[in-house]
Amino acid sequence: MAWPRAEVDVWDELIQALRIERRRQGLSIIELEERAGFCRNHLEKLENGVHRPTGFVLAIWALTLGFRLQLAPIDEAALAPDYRPPDRVRRRLPRADPLTL
Repeated sequence: MAWPRAEVDVWDELIQALRIERRRQGLSIIELEERAGFCRNHLEKLENGVHRPTGFVLAIWALTLGFRLQLAPIDEAALAPDYRPPDRVRRRLPRADPLTL
């Protein structure tokens, strides 16, 4: 199931805001890499929309720039009419064979 358009827009806006703030502070990707502890290539892919960051990565990224993420109630009308939160997905990892390394 695809994410509702409103949530995708908010996600993109958040990433764009973090990129703009990094530039406003005069930080290069390399400086952000050193401060946040993330790989430069990964940060570039996040800023360019190639990868989607996890909540943890967003939180560290924001903290590195002097911000914190906060939860806020959403406007139900902003969601697509057929939107339903995704069910939890449980993936079973393959069991390691004790005879192999």
